[in-house]
Amino acid sequence: MAGLADAAQTCPAGRAYSYCNSGFVVLGRIIEVIDGVDWDVSLRRRLIEPLGLTQTITLPEEAIMHRTAVGHRPRPREREPVPTWMLPRSLGPAGLITSSAGDLLTFARLHLAGGVTASGTRLLSEDSAAQMRRPRVGVPGPGAPDAVGLSWRLNDWDGRPVFGHDGSTAGQNAFLRIDPASRVVVCLLTNASNGEPLYERLVGEVLAECAGITLPPGPEPADGAVDGDLARHAGRYERTSRRFDISVRDGRLHGVVTPTGELAALREAEPEEFDLYPADLTGDSFVCRSFDDEPWSPVSFGRLADLTPYLYSGGRVTLRVG
Repeated sequence: MAGLADAAQTCPAGRAYSYCNSGFVVLGRIIEVIDGVDWDVSLRRRLIEPLGLTQTITLPEEAIMHRTAVGHRPRPREREPVPTWMLPRSLGPAGLITSSAGDLLTFARLHLAGGVTASGTRLLSEDSAAQMRRPRVGVPGPGAPDAVGLSWRLNDWDGRPVFGHDGSTAGQNAFLRIDPASRVVVCLLTNASNGEPLYERLVGEVLAECAGITLPPGPEPADGAVDGDLARHAGRYERTSRRFDISVRDGRLHGVVTPTGELAALREAEPEEFDLYPADLTGDSFVCRSFDDEPWSPVSFGRLADLTPYLYSGGRVTLRVG
């Protein structure tokens, strides 16, 4: 917490949605203060033990007792494991919960039941469960969830509300979707950096067959001419751990994303270059990818209320600094 005292704020509260690991770290510390024990102990007492989760852990000395997966590097080194298995323990509430697919489904069923366990014990008030699924803020750009609750990501698929959450850490990607209407829950845990193509194929098939839901197609380049001057988006955008340099090259936006700081060292990541293709005709929404067989990733541009330009990618707002 002391290390966050002087941390920069991306934008004023309430002005834009940007996923924030530090926010979950603060929340974890609040729970520690309320309970008077370490966050790991609180999680076990409040959630893991009451739900009967036998393969959910937060500490490396616990992980060694299980068949724990190791992440793998991005392409073109996807066959190599990452050099680090776990993030720093200070990030525990933001990304150190290690669990099995079965335990994750049990957790999801708690929310399908409005906060009641399979044995009939209420762990979460009905009002709190409902508040978590109430839209709080919209999410910009193509291919994103429609809105965010506390802290479920909320979608409207085929006219039905579907909620869930994804996550990524060093060389791993996880996906969770919950359809209250059909009471179908599907999760996918991958120990690869490029788990999204498998998500689109496998989760789409499961939802179609078991819930009658068609997974919305991912964003793709649009046909037609872009409205406006692309040069208005050119410049450097920067946040903690990542820098985007956007320029116009041969009539198209070109980007270079460079990992910075401790995250770059942890993941041994290299700068990545890509072209941005318009996803609509407004000239503010784009898609990009590094390999032809990958899904398109959305990138959008916008402005805060004070007209500060920003780039939105990977669930996070990055402000233009020059």
